[in-house]
Amino acid sequence: MKITSRNNRDQIDTYGRKLARNPEITDERIEPLSLNTAAAARVTRAKRKTQPKQPRKRIHLDYDKALATALEGIGSRKLESLYYSICSIHIEHAPLLTIGVWAFVESLTALAGKNPDIDFLAYFSNQRLSNQGFGSGKALGPIRDALTRIQRNGNATKHHEISASFDGEQLSNDLATITLLLIKTVESIAPKK
Repeated sequence: MKITSRNNRDQIDTYGRKLARNPEITDERIEPLSLNTAAAARVTRAKRKTQPKQPRKRIHLDYDKALATALEGIGSRKLESLYYSICSIHIEHAPLLTIGVWAFVESLTALAGKNPDIDFLAYFSNQRLSNQGFGSGKALGPIRDALTRIQRNGNATKHHEISASFDGEQLSNDLATITLLLIKTVESIAPKK
């Protein structure tokens, strides 16, 4: 919309409200610049050939075909259904997804032979992770951190009357971080007929 001196007050007010809602326009004040400085700034900005592009927003947790195929091989309808569900629900439902991912990992480790008296974080000990080829020491940090967040946030979300995890982006990253571990865990389970 172009505003000129011929516009009436309502048109000018509408234009002003539209400008006020623009997130790129702030109420920050700057010191006056000479026209030569402002022109130089415009020329510098014009030299940029491509503008950075904001990454796409996730709408679901990433679905990994290799994990889904491995789950089909062990014949666990529960695990197949849980994995399908957590990858189908919109990421804005982060509290529900947090519990779903927790249940998926807990059920998978139970099927893989986890002692019922320990949690999946203890099941995925540093020794077990090293034996599965994930390295040792600091190399295990990202996987351990992701497992810890899934366990901590899952337990808080499902058991506490107020506390919940609302960070779907982090949950998506955590699931992606442990996907290879989950695939190797599924592969360690004998196929069920």
